[in-house]
Amino acid sequence: MKNVGILIQARISSTRLPGKVLYQLGKTSFNSISLMNKRLNKKEIKEIAEVVIITSNNKADNAIEYLCRRENLKVFRGSEKDVLDRYFQAAKKFKFHTIIRLTSDCPFIDFKEVSKVLNIHNHNKNEYTSNSFQDSTIVDGCDVEVFSFAALKRAHKDAQTMKDREHVTTFFTKENNFKISLIDPKFKLPYTRLTLDTPEDYEVISQLIDLVEDPINIDIETLGKIYFQKKLNCINNFIKRNSGWNK
Repeated sequence: MKNVGILIQARISSTRLPGKVLYQLGKTSFNSISLMNKRLNKKEIKEIAEVVIITSNNKADNAIEYLCRRENLKVFRGSEKDVLDRYFQAAKKFKFHTIIRLTSDCPFIDFKEVSKVLNIHNHNKNEYTSNSFQDSTIVDGCDVEVFSFAALKRAHKDAQTMKDREHVTTFFTKENNFKISLIDPKFKLPYTRLTLDTPEDYEVISQLIDLVEDPINIDIETLGKIYFQKKLNCINNFIKRNSGWNK
């Protein structure tokens, strides 16, 4: 078994865009989960890491399990509200020593960013490493978080607030004595929103994916440049980063 797990959380019951991760993107045959799986299916990733979709025990999420079976993706089901527990139980079941956390509303996740954050995490012997933080230049929709199972186990034991249990990684801070690194990719782009969270985001992603010849291999920075060239930012850039998270 591989000791690095890419755990992608997914659910049907999104408040702002229910069922969003199963929506057909543009004129393609992809939905968000299937495109993420294709974009992560690279030698650099699949030789060391295993992808698992982690969804909830809510009956509505039977649809996600069905999709995973169809796509030959591993699936784990756990607590709907206590997402931290869902991550912990999944990592424990699959015996992952290192966890890469992604969310299923990032159809254009870039394997190069995943590899870079993981490599820095390992090189620095961190407990938590991410490219997503206040003022990071990362494209919204290419967020990567990496943490050790030991750190996850401590967070699972010690985190008490509803915010920490739902948002998984808010407990990983220097104040809580975790060794962390925050990695800025230094993209030369204004705020770029390629996450799938609202109807406007769905419109942007559907238009963008139809503009590119190879949605599986195009890199995230190039997608960001097209986003501005075609003025797709006019559709959704009024939405603030982490607006749903803050709510």
